[in-house]
Amino acid sequence: MVTGDVEREISASLQRGALEEAAVSTLRAYSDELLGYLIGFLRDPEEAREVFAMFAEDLWSTLRQLTLRTTMRAYCYALARHTAYRYLDRDVRRQRRAVPLSAADVVSRAVAASRTQTPTFALSETKQQVALLRERLSREEQEVLTLRVDRGLDWREVAEALGSDETDLTTAVARHRKRFQLIKQKLARWAREEGIVPTPEES
Repeated sequence: MVTGDVEREISASLQRGALEEAAVSTLRAYSDELLGYLIGFLRDPEEAREVFAMFAEDLWSTLRQLTLRTTMRAYCYALARHTAYRYLDRDVRRQRRAVPLSAADVVSRAVAASRTQTPTFALSETKQQVALLRERLSREEQEVLTLRVDRGLDWREVAEALGSDETDLTTAVARHRKRFQLIKQKLARWAREEGIVPTPEES
């Protein structure tokens, strides 16, 4: 099912108040890519799975009050990112809240599935070199690249996923687009310095 169809299905479920149906559709559609995002964010597959479980709980608990600004996919990235930052606070690791019984099956199925669906990456040598360059970027810069390039979110979705709280996302979109251009320029400069791509004199 393509993303647009998934989003329409989720939206219809939310409008009917069918929260479990909306949660199942969301987790079925986006669990793999969200887990991959968390693995990249935390650099630890086991911690990423724990955060994914927390994210699934948070998703369930927010559905009843949720009003989507862009897409459920963008909202999930924003929620997963927020959950990851919470996890990095040691107090949160000691104060996990219980999942409502009505949500237990939904959440446990999603988490169980995530344990066997760790993304794998088969990269060429050049792509591995570029990946190493990306690791030199700040966490925030890496997130912009991941969401825009690797996940293909549109700019409004990127703005929401990165936690922009403006009612009108136009300003945030312009800010992230500008930052994206600067990131690309930085990576291109590093790639030339490392000999990954030729300098203008060599080409």
